[in-house]
Amino acid sequence: MDKKSLDKDVLASLCMLLVGIFFAVASLNVKRKGMFILSPGMFPFLCAIVLILLALIYLIRSLKRGGHVSGFGKIFADIVRLSENRQILLAIAMVAFFVFVGIRYISYYITAVVFLFIIGFVFVKRFKWWHTVIYALAVPGIIYLIFNKIFSIRLM
Repeated sequence: MDKKSLDKDVLASLCMLLVGIFFAVASLNVKRKGMFILSPGMFPFLCAIVLILLALIYLIRSLKRGGHVSGFGKIFADIVRLSENRQILLAIAMVAFFVFVGIRYISYYITAVVFLFIIGFVFVKRFKWWHTVIYALAVPGIIYLIFNKIFSIRLM
């Protein structure tokens, strides 16, 4: 393996480690009644522990093969430079905004319409703009009918 690939392996293992730690902490904050072993946060916690262990094994193997922790600025620049990676990073940023900001501070339905319109307009080139508008309005509308009217579950 070349040096750049090993450095990317170290970066990937560190990212997986951070995600595992985040989910482990988040699963400990799940409301529970009684013991933690019976709580709904137990399964995500176990999955997070497995992810942390696998990320540590991956990190140790990458470092033993010659990967380095330094020079991540150049790796990020290489990742962002490619156009297909920019689209992936844009999609990740949009999903993060949708989940962490849109649903929490704005209505789910408004955020879903805007999100689906942007996704359809930016990423799906084969649809005409009015198809994208219909799609962006129809999907949250159907979700509203299913959850609010059929199951009587109010989404934010």
